[in-house]
Amino acid sequence: MDRRSIISPANIPHNAGLISSALETIFSQNAPGLSLVHIKRRAMATDFEISFPLGTKDAVLIAEDCLDLISVLENQLSVYIQKSEVVNINQNAGKNPLIIEPNLFHLLQKAKNLSHETNQGFDITAGKLVKLWGFFKGPKRVPSEIEIINILSAFGSDSLILDHSKKSVFFSKPEMEINLGAIGKGYALDRVKGLLLNKFGVSTFMIHGGKSSIVCGSSPQNQSKGWPIAINHPWLPNKRIATVFLENRALGISAATYNNFESNGIKYGHILNPKTGYPAKGVATCVVAAADATSADALSTAFFVLGTNAAIQYCENHKEVGILILPENEKEQVLVVGNLAVEF
Repeated sequence: MDRRSIISPANIPHNAGLISSALETIFSQNAPGLSLVHIKRRAMATDFEISFPLGTKDAVLIAEDCLDLISVLENQLSVYIQKSEVVNINQNAGKNPLIIEPNLFHLLQKAKNLSHETNQGFDITAGKLVKLWGFFKGPKRVPSEIEIINILSAFGSDSLILDHSKKSVFFSKPEMEINLGAIGKGYALDRVKGLLLNKFGVSTFMIHGGKSSIVCGSSPQNQSKGWPIAINHPWLPNKRIATVFLENRALGISAATYNNFESNGIKYGHILNPKTGYPAKGVATCVVAAADATSADALSTAFFVLGTNAAIQYCENHKEVGILILPENEKEQVLVVGNLAVEF
C-alpha cells in the first residue's frame, strides 16, 4: 500500500508542523515494509523530522513536545539569536567566569573532551575563524595569511575553562568565541531521545536534523538489521554510496555539499581545520556511527578534517565507533572502519 494514501496532513489536526508520508532521501530504497508516520518542523536552519511506526499511540502529540524542546534548545544554543545563552557566553565569559545552565555546561565539557580526543580536529572555540571566512553571516571570502595566523592564536579548547563545582565557563583568551554548529543538532537529538524514552516510554523511533544528524531507537518490525539509512553522494544526490543500519545508535554525516564558495577557480567548503585555519581537504563525506548523536556529529566533523589515518587510529581505541569515509579523489576506495553495519 502506498504510504501517501495512509497519512494526509489535512486530516490530522496538530501544531507540530508538516506531516509527510515518506523520507525517500534518508531511508534506503532497498528496505521495503516501512510503514511510518513522519512529523517535521523547521529549526536550527534545517528540518527536524521524527518518524514512528504507523499506529504509535499519540504520535503527533509526542512529536509536538519533542519539536518544542528542539525550539527551546535553538534559543539557547544558536549564535544567530542575540538573546541566546551561547551569545551571552561569547559576550561575557572572557571577562569573568559565568555560571551557565547545567545541561549546557555538560555539553561544553563533552565538546572539550572530544576536541582533546581528536587532537583538535573538532573545536567549538573556533567561532571567530568561522566569522573570518564569512561562513557566519557573510560575505564569504578568503582571508589573508596574516589574518589566519592571528586568529589561530586567539582560540583553542585549552582556553575554555570549565569549573565543574560551579558549572561556570571562562575564556582565558578574552576574544575567543564558541560556535556549536557542528554539535548542536546532535545534542538536540540526544535530548529528544531522552524525552521519548523517559517521559513517553517510546523506544521505536528515528529522528533526524537536516538528514545529517540522526538518532535511532529500537528497530521497527520487518527491519531485523536496524533502521536503513541511505548515504548519498555529496555531489550526485541520486547516487547512493551505501546503506547504514542503525539500532539504538546515532549517525553524524559531514560534507561541504551546500555551504561553500568559489574564489579564483578554487572551491572552499565551510568545514574548517582548526589547526591550519583553512577549509579541510581530502574527504568528500565522513559518516560516523556512535552511541550518541552529540559524539557522532563532533566526530564526523573531526575526521572530515583529519582524514582516514586518524579515523583508523581512533576506532582502534574506541571500539564502539564506526566510520565511513568517501575520499575526494574518486580513484581512492571508500574506507569503512570500526563498528559499522553497512551494505554497498
